[in-house]
Amino acid sequence: MDESTNESAFAPHATWLPMKYPRHGGFRTHVEPVSPDAGTVLREAVETNDEYVRWTTRYLDADPDPSPLALAARDYRAGTHTPVGAAVFAFLLGRFLNHHEVPHTVFVDGWVARHGLVFATEALMEYSDTKFVYVTVPVSELPPDTMIMVSRIGHTDDSVPVELPRYVQQERLAQSDSTDEQIRYSAREEVLDRMRGLLAVASDQEYAAARDAVAPLRTNTVRQLTASYLFPTEKDWSRQLISGADAPHYHWISQLITSSNSAAELKRIAAPYGQESWIRDDATVAAVVEGVGTELTPMLTELLDAPERYRYVQDDAIPMRLLQALSAIPSDDAFSALAARSSMKGALPAVVHAMRHYPRRAMRLLAGQNLSLFDRHVRQNPELAIEMAPTLPETEQRRITELTAEVPEATDLPEILVNPPWTRKHKANPPNVFPGIATPDIRKIEWLPGEREELQNSRREYYTWETFKRSYVPDTNPATVRDFVAQYIFVLAPDDVARPLLTDWPGTTLKEPLRVVARFELDALPMMLRFARAHPGAAAPYLMPYVDIDVARLQATAFATRKNLRKPALAWLVRHADDAAALLVPDALGKPGKQRDHATTALRALARATSRETVLGATTKYGQDEVDAIAAIVDLDPLEVLPKRIPKIPEWVDTPTLPTVLTADRSAKLPVSAMNQMLTMCAISTVDAPYAGLDLAAAHCDRRSLGTAVWAVFERWWGNGAPSKENWSILALGWLGDTPP
Repeated sequence: MDESTNESAFAPHATWLPMKYPRHGGFRTHVEPVSPDAGTVLREAVETNDEYVRWTTRYLDADPDPSPLALAARDYRAGTHTPVGAAVFAFLLGRFLNHHEVPHTVFVDGWVARHGLVFATEALMEYSDTKFVYVTVPVSELPPDTMIMVSRIGHTDDSVPVELPRYVQQERLAQSDSTDEQIRYSAREEVLDRMRGLLAVASDQEYAAARDAVAPLRTNTVRQLTASYLFPTEKDWSRQLISGADAPHYHWISQLITSSNSAAELKRIAAPYGQESWIRDDATVAAVVEGVGTELTPMLTELLDAPERYRYVQDDAIPMRLLQALSAIPSDDAFSALAARSSMKGALPAVVHAMRHYPRRAMRLLAGQNLSLFDRHVRQNPELAIEMAPTLPETEQRRITELTAEVPEATDLPEILVNPPWTRKHKANPPNVFPGIATPDIRKIEWLPGEREELQNSRREYYTWETFKRSYVPDTNPATVRDFVAQYIFVLAPDDVARPLLTDWPGTTLKEPLRVVARFELDALPMMLRFARAHPGAAAPYLMPYVDIDVARLQATAFATRKNLRKPALAWLVRHADDAAALLVPDALGKPGKQRDHATTALRALARATSRETVLGATTKYGQDEVDAIAAIVDLDPLEVLPKRIPKIPEWVDTPTLPTVLTADRSAKLPVSAMNQMLTMCAISTVDAPYAGLDLAAAHCDRRSLGTAVWAVFERWWGNGAPSKENWSILALGWLGDTPP
């Protein structure tokens, strides 16, 4: 199959579409069609608006010597329609238009609805360089009834005569070739973008007619800039404009970049502002790829490989944008450059995009260059691989034979891989509730041997209380004490100063809260609980010595709901095992709800970390029914211990193209569904509590092939930007991995 005819089309990314800067006959775009009523809307909203019309009177009716431009606008208003008249009339009305209420695009749509696309394009060309200029006029030449107002500044003596000026500045309509006016965020930008969109979706005949009408109107630089933006397909226009300019036009930089048609043009435009000027957003990159084409590849690779290039917030986004651009270009050089950078963090979506749109090119170029991607591509396209095998090197031919060989699917899989608990509907048994159990009155602090003394002597203070107070504490009012000052008050100040802050200070953070705990012990507990509720992630160290029902509930909730807090929460449970069990048993037997769920999860973890008897021992004083209920909680089949929500396997895993996982005797392969179940087990596991079914599932697999597949999952996770919510991909290497291939 001839690649030049089958894989020569560009492959724009979904994030680029619809195109913001479209070209006629180019990438897909969406442009709102002109309403048939647009002419009526223009007339009623703008042209007959009393306020707008009143402002134009000065230029169209009050001038005794109107310019040809003013006369053309008068004629358009009166019904003699010319592009110049339409342009000047719109310019005058638009000067006072409230664009928050009526966008300036109302003129473009109105022109198209009334007169057609060709007329509207000509009118916009005339509009592009219409402006007000100021001319110096002798006062002696002004009409006799002209009013001149003179302001005197700094004079207090009214007897000093006022001297009239000999000349004044008058505002005149003109068409002027000035490129120094702001385009971005202006009315001109609005109408230019709208017209470019309408031309992009016009029929070939309409487009050609509009282009032919515009060609003779390119009489100055502003008009050439306008024409090149409206008709970016006209390569001669852009080449003459950009190559012939002494320097790129700053205010038109965005329009020039999105209309460039060669690498030379793009480099010349961006040179004064840095090549990064066109990679700030997807829309601009898309327009550049469409316009410059395959010539863009060396520029993209240069930008990707430049050391320390990106020093701003979008550091990660810009390399990904460059990789996306490479993946949309239908050339061997672009694909090879992309494949060579496939190990970059976040690069894989771009690589997969190119592989999907250029499968033959990918099969040919990945051979011998990237074994992992080549294997994935063969698994994705086995028929194509077999067809192209004779054209590939002998090593790749053998590899294709291996990968496309028929391997039977395993049929004697364990239940955990076929019908795991989360796929079955469970009829929930009503929980055993014992509402009368009272929470034991346990409130104490327990230090490890030497722990408190170590905290009290952890460092020698630079200040004494008196020296610190003199320099930093003008007032010990709790409402005004800052965090920095509060820390020193709690550590250095006498009790009569420090103790009131334990209850009255509103702060929620301290630099060294454990030192405060070491000094005040249980008296500091209410404040520490307030800290913990405000900042649970930082609470573990300073709550560790406390034993209290509120602390127990906080630790149970942390263990049950926060993966990053499971380890310190379990450490508290184990440190105070007997008391923790006694405090949480009443909650575990209480009414259904979050508090019960968190307590049961914590008790199961405590039983695993210590012993079953530790938890059951805290229940014996209540009665046999309560003991049996806690035993049922602790003895719950580990396979049935599941999170509230079972996560979905992300699309980037692409399980069907993972390396084949064989059964332990290597006689069959795991079905895709079974591999998905194993990955789900990883996703519901935590670093300290892997799902119980993992070992059962792994025991049925050949560990070498399983390790290879898990390594591929990790590579894809990294290649897709290493999303933190799927960091189980790293942990899976430890649970299921072998040596990387």
